[in-house]
Amino acid sequence: MNEKLWAVAAGVEAFAFMLLEGSMFGLGLLVAPVLFKTIESRDLAGRVFGNILGLWVWFGLATSLVLVVTAGLTFARTRPLRRLLVARLAVSLVMLGLIGTFAGVLARLDTIQQSLNAPIETYPSNANPRLEFDSLHKLSTNLLTAALFLGLVWFGLSLAAFIRLRPAPAERQSAQFSRPEAEVTPLSPVR
Repeated sequence: MNEKLWAVAAGVEAFAFMLLEGSMFGLGLLVAPVLFKTIESRDLAGRVFGNILGLWVWFGLATSLVLVVTAGLTFARTRPLRRLLVARLAVSLVMLGLIGTFAGVLARLDTIQQSLNAPIETYPSNANPRLEFDSLHKLSTNLLTAALFLGLVWFGLSLAAFIRLRPAPAERQSAQFSRPEAEVTPLSPVR
């Protein structure tokens, strides 16, 4: 793959990362608090937010898959293999797994809500289905929080890999003079 395609791949990767992390921050810090303050019924607010998350989960899976693919391509392309790139690929795989698990938990929460005859808040907090619902709700929150923070770790690893794998200025200049037809970009890892 030539350098221009690698620059495009790096741009797609950065854009996917910003969309994924930004959407998680936006949902957690803006949308959820506004919904739960505006809608009086916690059950209704939860259902509305659940529908939003149900749509978001496909977006989250797609953007985290982009991170896995681009991290895998960078890992496969770079010789010698670097521990930073292995960690970066592993973190993106774990993020994908967390969001996938979140999708399953979200589906189970929806199933519980659909089976209820009354809003969830009317059920005693020490009996089923409220116990299971509260437990799954806590798990779903923890899964997305972990994915969010792993995204920040992924960013740190990406930044460290960029700094360490970037050719020195003298190497970039000699490569530019030795291959005038090739374009050298700062986003290109050393082979």
